[in-house]
Amino acid sequence: GAMPLSEAHDIGAELQTQLEEIDDVERAFVHLDFEFTHMPASEHKKV
Repeated sequence: GAMPLSEAHDIGAELQTQLEEIDDVERAFVHLDFEFTHMPASEHKKV
């Protein structure tokens, strides 16, 4: 089903906040993608 952008944003923001509360995590970035076939590894540099 579809989810309103505002709801998805709030979920992503809350996840980012919770991740940053972990002691060994200095900064977190949460990316929400609307394509379920999207392959993030193909567009980001491997680290």
